[in-house]
Amino acid sequence: MVKKINSIILPLLICFLPLIVSFKTADPVLTIRFLFLSITLIIVCVLKIVLKARYNKHIFNNNIILLYLGFLTIYSVSLIYNGYTSQSIYEILKLLIFIILLIYLVQNIIQYGYKYLLRSITIFSLLTSFLYFFQLSLSDNLGMGFDMIASTMGHKNLLASVLFLSLPFIIYNAFYGKKIWKYLAVISIILTLIIFRLIQSRAIILSLILFITSLIFNYRNTIFSFKKIKWIISVLLICIIGILFIPNPDNRTDTLAKKIQRTVNFQESPRFHLLKSTLKLIKENPLLGVGPGNWKIEIPKHQLYTSDKLEVKYLKGISFAQRPHNDFLWITSEGGVLVGLIYIIIFLILIRDSYLLSKELKNKETLLYALIFSTLIGYGFISLVDFPFERISHNTLFAIITAVIISINIKKQKINYIKKSQIISYLFLIIIIFTTYVASIRHQGSVHAKKIEQFRATQNWNGIVSEYKNGYNKYFFTIDQTSTPLDWYVGLAYFNKNNIDKAFVYFNNAYILNNSHIHVINNLATCYELKNNSNKAINLYESGLKLFPSFKEIRVNLAAIYFNQKKITKALDVILQSKTDPYTIRRVRNDNYDLYLKKIFNKYLEIVYNKCSKNQQEQLISIQNQFNSEPDEASYKLQQIYKVRKKQNISYLEAISIYL
Repeated sequence: MVKKINSIILPLLICFLPLIVSFKTADPVLTIRFLFLSITLIIVCVLKIVLKARYNKHIFNNNIILLYLGFLTIYSVSLIYNGYTSQSIYEILKLLIFIILLIYLVQNIIQYGYKYLLRSITIFSLLTSFLYFFQLSLSDNLGMGFDMIASTMGHKNLLASVLFLSLPFIIYNAFYGKKIWKYLAVISIILTLIIFRLIQSRAIILSLILFITSLIFNYRNTIFSFKKIKWIISVLLICIIGILFIPNPDNRTDTLAKKIQRTVNFQESPRFHLLKSTLKLIKENPLLGVGPGNWKIEIPKHQLYTSDKLEVKYLKGISFAQRPHNDFLWITSEGGVLVGLIYIIIFLILIRDSYLLSKELKNKETLLYALIFSTLIGYGFISLVDFPFERISHNTLFAIITAVIISINIKKQKINYIKKSQIISYLFLIIIIFTTYVASIRHQGSVHAKKIEQFRATQNWNGIVSEYKNGYNKYFFTIDQTSTPLDWYVGLAYFNKNNIDKAFVYFNNAYILNNSHIHVINNLATCYELKNNSNKAINLYESGLKLFPSFKEIRVNLAAIYFNQKKITKALDVILQSKTDPYTIRRVRNDNYDLYLKKIFNKYLEIVYNKCSKNQQEQLISIQNQFNSEPDEASYKLQQIYKVRKKQNISYLEAISIYL
């Protein structure tokens, strides 16, 4: 009975992974699936101990396992070098759990074979697809835009890439599975291709091209002798061509044409600037990176938000980039160049080994390894333009692919068991229990973090303080998914309750955790100003503008300080570089930008009025009057006048005369 449970526990994990979702957290799958995987591995580990399972020595001598252990070691050194953070320990544990999962999968495949996983992945693919179409049918009632539908993968591109990863197994199952599983696999393939068509992910389209091309050209002499291979390639081509005629939903906002246009104009895209800033970060931290999980904290220091090519929500501090959309650069930036090379080498070894296996084996398994080879090439491209390394579901399927390749190579060698295998099992159990503990803390923290954000939106300041006490953990959960320290929310609560001293303490704590978060900088500087430390406030505001040059709130606050110091020209220079919404939006939000700009301009007018010519006086009065009738026009004129002044290095009066 125990042996039976041992053989099915990992397949069950794979089957039900799409159903593991929590809408109590900002990301519905990230923390809950990490916790679910950890709990599952505890069960597996306990079963290994009960069964007194022995580990094959060749597993730990395998090049890929050794490379992953090297990856983990350097990542850990990077953590020590860059300093401990709650996010860093999470990333280390996630990698450690992946390695343990990989070892268990290799051991199980050696013992039971890989075919027991085929049905699990077929169910995984079917459940994921069914949930997608279920969401699609309810999209109007749920108020979801078409481009927001992603089944239970958190993002539509991640949905497409996880289905892509399942392709080699469901295609193989369609040919060599038992009757009912053949039909289910075919249904899964059709649904997957339809989803690819509906999502129209550029990464998946190019990955499919790489997949089919490598399958045809790299194996045409070897595998075309199998009639079924010719048939499947023909079917794939017919399906792909056929689904091109599936019409787009009427409410689609992001069409394939727009995506192609963005690809052609890649240097103008926000993603280009993500990659450019990431390369700068790597160049400045080549040896050990900035530490696991620290990319999102360090990237503002590398000119990411200085480009006006980014989306407005980033320039205004509404959203923050969380990843560079390139796993290879992401890993390199956080762990150093050597770690990045290790990850690339792992991919290359897997591609090489799957290629050699497809050439070497002269039976039906040739198809599986040919499909894995093609999938790895396509998935390598996906990893270049997306972030599947972050996701538990993707890592689980990738671990299966890796385990299948490792196990077939180990089977060729004479069995050599480790004598004290129980020690390894107990060591794994300790690691997994600790990981589960951390995973539980992080999941509960994420639940409270979402409530904190909801309370912030409704200005429930007491609610924020209460949720912070329940969710904050100084060792394992200090920063939410948006890289915002939880202390900042509490500081904001106390600030709005007019308790400046307590607000200052929490803002300062938040600054220690993330000193490149623009709202943290802004609020801490404001507290310094309220404590009559204008010099410290100015230094902080200016440091914030180096990171976010057009951030309006800081510019308004800094301009107010210069205004109070009677540095009127400097105040105008600062405030006129702000990134603003249209006046209709500013008015609804009670934005203080127009109030301060008008006040500063009126003071400027008062100072220079008697020194102006009559024509200049008329021009100044005209702008002053527009603040009452057309505030948007007045603001726009002054911004253009500032640009003239800056370009020609002249006074505002001279710039006004030239512009008007």
